[in-house]
Amino acid sequence: MPKKIDSYLKKLVLGQKNKASYLGVRKLAALLNEKYKINISKSTVQNILKARGVQEKRGRKKAFSLYKIKPVEPCGLLLLRAIDSYIGLFDYLANALAEYFLQLDRNLLKRLIILASFSAFIGDSSYAGAKHRGFLRVISLFYLPRRKINYFNTIISQNRPAVSLKPLKEDLRFTSSLKFYFKNGYSGFCDAKMLSFWDSPPTLEHFFLPQRIARLRILKMLEDKAIFVGYTKSFDYLSFLAINFLGGINSGIEKIEFLDENAASLGEIKPQNPKPALFFGYSPKTITKGIKFLSEIPRFRKVFWPELGEFFSASVMTNFLQPKIGQNLNLNNTLIKKNLSTSPSWGIITNFPLGTKKAYLDIFLKKYLYFWPYIMEDFFQDMEVIEKAAFSTQKSQNYLAKMFPEKLQFSQPSDFTKVGLILSVIFKEIVWGWEPKAKSGDFRIKKDHIAVQLRQASPELIAKFNRIGFFIDKKRVFLV
Repeated sequence: MPKKIDSYLKKLVLGQKNKASYLGVRKLAALLNEKYKINISKSTVQNILKARGVQEKRGRKKAFSLYKIKPVEPCGLLLLRAIDSYIGLFDYLANALAEYFLQLDRNLLKRLIILASFSAFIGDSSYAGAKHRGFLRVISLFYLPRRKINYFNTIISQNRPAVSLKPLKEDLRFTSSLKFYFKNGYSGFCDAKMLSFWDSPPTLEHFFLPQRIARLRILKMLEDKAIFVGYTKSFDYLSFLAINFLGGINSGIEKIEFLDENAASLGEIKPQNPKPALFFGYSPKTITKGIKFLSEIPRFRKVFWPELGEFFSASVMTNFLQPKIGQNLNLNNTLIKKNLSTSPSWGIITNFPLGTKKAYLDIFLKKYLYFWPYIMEDFFQDMEVIEKAAFSTQKSQNYLAKMFPEKLQFSQPSDFTKVGLILSVIFKEIVWGWEPKAKSGDFRIKKDHIAVQLRQASPELIAKFNRIGFFIDKKRVFLV
């Protein structure tokens, strides 16, 4: 018997379609069955969507596509929100203006600041911009709080607050490296991007990050109970730096200290879980000695993630020898190929016990590749950067701080357009000379990431954006 179409069922179908616009009717029906135990046919799903005006192409969907009925016109503004993870301008303004808005909690105040900034930036009033549901999604507002908006606008006009940006500019000092203090007495260094292990704080700005994003990234890793390092700079044998770091991780982390470009301390954190797993990559072209597979390499299996593409992987326990310190280590080694006819182009080493938890290992593998989606290509480019730097002198230029005025004056809500302008300038400087604000598209929010699709985004822009690594509300943002 066909499932009766009532208002509750319509709400569920349309709600799930809105959350996952890339799913076809077949997948939506399966999702509702799994999540809500509702046995519904794909034709019923099709009828509900059709009645609402959503036109679905026949056949199975092969990839993430735009939600054709209502593309999000200001979808490009999501990229500016992502840029803010580097500098924390919206959080800073919410903290600075909180004393004027005693009736608003800090999170809602931040959302209203984003609403005012983006509305003014694209030339709409808060009401005009927010009436489009897609605009609210970009800001992470689920409804239009008209009374709160009126209150916000009134307070701004009455108080005309001025916010000094000097403390924010000081916080934009670059972090050069993270110093790990381990319980076995060893201290090891990683650069701020967590790209590699170092025997001392690196001096190349190529490996630096603003303090805020460096802290956000390592806290995200610790939350996931794993440290992800892009690669080991090992040649011939696995380097003793990587082996010593592994030993330190196995003993437990006491604290992690953030160092500036002069190796001065910028603060520290003490992880709640002192023994996270460690994952780091290596190039099979550079580590060619002291490797012994302890079993036959399993058959390579195809892996496809929309944000990362298609590749093939196989995991095998491997013995790594380091003759300088006389150590042999048995570690899990995941080999990656672009296609089955070639040799492995990358490997990922971990102290995580393989056991029967292959699915769990896949989760960590995905998290590693989310941090380093182009690591196989970037490794050799980074080696060239290091080699060239040996013959030149480089000093850090804190260009981010120079993009900010000394203060922002808000005499009326439209003055928040300055915030959008600042983010746009920074986007063009560190990502691409491209204006994202008027770009339409769609996005989907998953458990651990946000996938954004913009019609006008070039492959070069997508690669540059994804290489840098941005976040919104602690979720990694990808252009796809």
